[in-house]
Amino acid sequence: MATIDRVLSCPTLPSLPAVAVEVLALTRSPDVSLADISRVVQNDPGLAAKILKTVNSSFYGLQQPCSRLDRAMSYLGLQAVKSLVLGFSLVDATRGVGNKPGVDLRQHWRRTIFAAAGARQIAQLTRAADPDEAFTAALFQDIGILACVAALSDEYVSTLATAPEDHDLLCRHEREVFPFDHTTIGAELARKWKLPDLFTEVIRKHHAPDAGGLTYGPVVRIAALSMYLSEVMSTPSASSLLTRLATKAEAWFSIPSDRVAAILKSTASSANELAKLFEQDVAIPNASLIIAEAQDALLTGQIQMQRETDRLRVETQTDTLTGVGNRRRFEGGFANAFTQAKKDRGSVCVIMIDADNFKSVNDRFGHSAGDAVLKQIASRVAATTADRGLVCRFGGEEFAVILRSTDGVRAREIAEEIRTSIASKPLDLASVEGAPPSLAVTISLGIGCMDDASGEAATQEKLLALADQALYAAKSAGRNCVRSATLMPEQPPARRASDSKSGGVARSLRHEDGVLRVLVVEDDPLAAKLLSMLLQRLPNTEARVATSIAAVHAVLAGNDFRPGVAILDQHLPDGRGVDLIQEIRSQTPDIRKIVVMSASISPEIESTARQAGADSLVSKIEMCSDIGRWVLSLLGQEAKAA
Repeated sequence: MATIDRVLSCPTLPSLPAVAVEVLALTRSPDVSLADISRVVQNDPGLAAKILKTVNSSFYGLQQPCSRLDRAMSYLGLQAVKSLVLGFSLVDATRGVGNKPGVDLRQHWRRTIFAAAGARQIAQLTRAADPDEAFTAALFQDIGILACVAALSDEYVSTLATAPEDHDLLCRHEREVFPFDHTTIGAELARKWKLPDLFTEVIRKHHAPDAGGLTYGPVVRIAALSMYLSEVMSTPSASSLLTRLATKAEAWFSIPSDRVAAILKSTASSANELAKLFEQDVAIPNASLIIAEAQDALLTGQIQMQRETDRLRVETQTDTLTGVGNRRRFEGGFANAFTQAKKDRGSVCVIMIDADNFKSVNDRFGHSAGDAVLKQIASRVAATTADRGLVCRFGGEEFAVILRSTDGVRAREIAEEIRTSIASKPLDLASVEGAPPSLAVTISLGIGCMDDASGEAATQEKLLALADQALYAAKSAGRNCVRSATLMPEQPPARRASDSKSGGVARSLRHEDGVLRVLVVEDDPLAAKLLSMLLQRLPNTEARVATSIAAVHAVLAGNDFRPGVAILDQHLPDGRGVDLIQEIRSQTPDIRKIVVMSASISPEIESTARQAGADSLVSKIEMCSDIGRWVLSLLGQEAKAA
C-alpha cells in the first residue's frame, strides 16, 4: 500500500535544481544582496535567459527593454527574483513528470498557471500580501500532485481520473484511496526542499483556508481564492464555481462581486503570457468567452444571492404562525425607529396588544382554536395598521405595533381602530374541530409614546416599559379598551427649599431635605404598582404603597416615612379613603397635598371629599387613560421643576 514514506523516498521524485537551492540558502540571510543572487543565477545561462525574457515580457510591463541581468534584477527586486527562480526551477524540476502514455497533466498546469497569475492580481488589488510571494505560493500549492504522479504513477493517475470535477474536493477523494492527500505530500516535500515556512503552510492549508492557527492566513486565503479562480477559468459554464469565487472574495477581502469579472480579465491576460514563459502547452481556453459567461453568471448570481438573502431575512424575522413580524423583527424595527426619532427630535409610539382571556380559549376549545384566534387577530391588526406601522408578534398572545413619526393623539386613534376591528366582528372558527363557528374576542391595548419633550435620558427600555404599564392599566380598567402614557422627561435634582427665594407649589410639596415623598393608598396591586413606578422615576422622589386603612396606620405610626403628598383610593377593603384625610393631616404635619381617587365621581362623593379636607378629587378612568401625564398634572410645577 502507498505510504507517505514510499512517496518521499521514491528515486523518481523531482528535486530542485542546484541554483534554486543556492538562491534559497542566500535569501535566508537578512544581509543578502541582489549582486549575490545575480552571480548565482548567471551560473545558469538558461535560467538567466528566462528571467531576462520574463522581465521584458508584458507580465512585468517595463517601459524600457532591459538586456542586462543585474539591471533586470534591480528593476524587479529581491522578492520578485526569488519568485522567478523558484518558479522556473519548479517547472524544470517537474518537466519529466507524467511523460508517459495515459498521463495528461495539462489540466494541472492550466489550473496552476491560472492560480499563480490570479494570486498575483488578487495580492496587488487587496495589498494583503506581497504579490510575488503570493504568485510563488500559488505556483507551488499543488506540488504534491506532481510528487504523487512521479512516485506512484498509474496508481495515483487512476485516482485523479475518477476525482470530482471540482478540484476543492480532491483531498477527500484521495483519502478514500490513500492514507494521505496531496497537501500532506506537498508540505513534506516543501520541508525536504527547505522552502520557506510560508510556502509550506500554503501547500498544506490551501484547501482549509478558514482553519484556525494559521501563521500566514492572508497568503493562504489568496492561494485558495486563486484556486477557485482557476477552477472558473478552467471550467466553462460553471456558475456555481463563480458564485463560490465571488462569495469568498467578498468574505475574505471585501472584494465586491462587480470587481471579480475585472480580476478574471486581467488574470486571463497574465496567464496567457505566463504559459508562454513556462513553455507549457496547456491550451488556455477562450478567455473572452469565459469572462462574458462569468459576467452573466455574476449578475444572475447577484440576483439569486439577493433573493436568497431576502428570503432568509423574511424567514428569520417572520412569525411562523401568524405571518407578521416576530420578536427579532420587533427588536430591530423598534431600535431603528427609536434611534431615528431621537436623531430627528421627533416622536415614536409603541402599541402593546394583548388578547383578552386568551387562556380560556385554549382551555375550552384547544390549541388549534387558540392558533386560529391569534392568526385572525394578527391579520386584522395588520390590515388595520396597513402602512402606518410595523406589526409584530411579541410573544404568546401579545402583539406590538411600532408607529414612526406618530404622536400620542394619532397613536390613540390608530389603537382605537385596531380595537374596533377585533371587537366589531366575531372571529371565524368554523374550520376548527370542537370549536364554535364563531367567537367574540376582544383585545386590550397600551400605548407608550416618546416625543421631543421626553428628554435626552429617554431609552428604548423605558418606552417599552411604559407601553407595558399602559397595557396593564387597560387590563385593570376592564379590558377591551385603550390606555396610553407618554414618556416623562428626566429632570435635574430639585433645589432645596432653603435655596430658593420664590415660594409656590414646587417648594411646598417637598420637605426641607429636597425629597418629595408620596403615600399611595390603593388596594388594586396593578394600579398601585403603576403609580409607584412612575413616581419613583422622578428624581429625589420616594413612594410608599399601603393597600388598606390598617396599612396606612402602620406607615403613620413609624418614623421612617413622612409623606408630603397622599393619593387615596376612595374604596378600600376596610373603609373609605376620605376617612383617612383628617388622620393623615393630624399625624403628618409635613403633608402638603391629599388627592382622592374614585372609579366614578358623583356629586355626593365630591362633596364628601371636599368636606373631609381633600385638595382634589380625580377619576381613576382619567388617570389610567394617560397615567404619565396625570402624574405630571397632579404634581403640577413640582414635577417639572424636579
